[in-house]
Formats: sequence, structure tokens, C-alpha cells
Amino acid sequence: MENVYFIRHNFSSEYPKIMEEVRTILIKEDCIAIHFNEDEPLDEQWDSAIEKATKTDTKDSKFEKAARIFKTLKENGGYVFAQYDGRSGKVFIGKIPPQSKITYLPAIKNKNEEYKGYKCLKMENVKPFELKHFPILFAIRPIQQTLAKMSDKGAEIVRQIYKNGKLKPELNSLTPQFQELIVQEWLRSELAGDLRVRYQLILTGNDYPSFDIIGKTINGKVLFAQVTYH
Repeated sequence: MENVYFIRHNFSSEYPKIMEEVRTILIKEDCIAIHFNEDEPLDEQWDSAIEKATKTDTKDSKFEKAARIFKTLKENGGYVFAQYDGRSGKVFIGKIPPQSKITYLPAIKNKNEEYKGYKCLKMENVKPFELKHFPILFAIRPIQQTLAKMSDKGAEIVRQIYKNGKLKPELNSLTPQFQELIVQEWLRSELAGDLRVRYQLILTGNDYPSFDIIGKTINGKVLFAQVTYH
């Protein structure tokens, strides 16, 4: 099963016109990109370029992780779930073939050559998706990461949407967080009978190893619940 990766393109607000043009080119060319060291070479010296960049980058650990994932994606290929604009309701899903070539961003206005700050990989068979039709894509994005490998559950959701254009209405299609939410709402309803929760003592799924829900029932008892779907 091919891995699925998420990439969040964050563009500087300092140069809005240039950044908008970069965003437009990436979308038009079906490319994803990370940015570092304007004059560094590509494939043949990738590791040394990463090493040099991380020495001066204040966020070197996050940068190094993203750069190495980018290199893994170049070598092994995989699905990519790409966001180019956090204000937009549109995202893109495509595939990077194995043994792809890392290239520079094509020339932009006022530059007579390639824009070497952006290292790019080109996707194939790219499909756009509106978040209003697939809100779960918004929910499963890795938080505060530029480039990340998605969890097994998140990856399966992305593959289903990409291949079928829809998500099957099954419990197995929901992330653990949504499964916990369903159980939480059931426990709050009359359907739960004597187990009905009057109020919760912790936030649902609050990183406790053994329990996802802890609440006080209508009978005054403390309820502990672990949500697992097999």
C-alpha cells in the first residue's frame, strides 16, 4: 500500500504579489515544493544542502524532517494531499511516481532564470477537491506541520476519496476522534439508559492511555469508556 503524505504550503505575507505568483505556478504545474537555500544544487548534493540549511535555520529539526520526507517521497513515490492556501476551500490530491526528479520552480516575473529557492516535485493525475464536500479532509490534516506522512487511518480516507470520489458511510471510514464523538453523543442521549452521562469529567480523547470518556451518569456513578472499533 502506497504511503500518503500531506503538505501545507505556507507563503510569506511579506511579498504577497510574488507569493501569489509562486502559488499559481505550483498549482498550474501540479507541483509541490519546499523552500530553502536559493543557490544549493539538487539531487546529487541533496544531503549536504540539507545539512547546510539546518545549520542556519532556527527551526532546523522541523525543517530537516520535512526535507528528508521530501527526499523519501522523491525516491519511493506516494500519494500527496496538498494545500496551497489556508483561506481557500480547495485542496488537491495526486501521485508522485517513484524515482522522480527534484526540480526548481519555473521562472517567475522579474527573474530570467528558475527560482532556485523552491525545490519541486511534480504530481501526476491530480484531482481537486472542495472541503465543503469533504470536510473530513480538513479534520485529518496533520497539525502545524509543513510536510508529514499521514496516519494509516488518514491515509485510507485520502485514498478512498481520490479513487472513488466519495467516502463510504462506514464506521471504519471515520477517524478514531470521530468514533469517540459518536460514542460521546450516544452516552448523552436517552438511548444510553442508566449509562446516560449528565456531564463529563475530562475532554473526550484527552490522551489517557486506558479511557477516552470519563463522566458522571444520571444515577451519580462515574463512567469510564474506551472507544475501539474492530
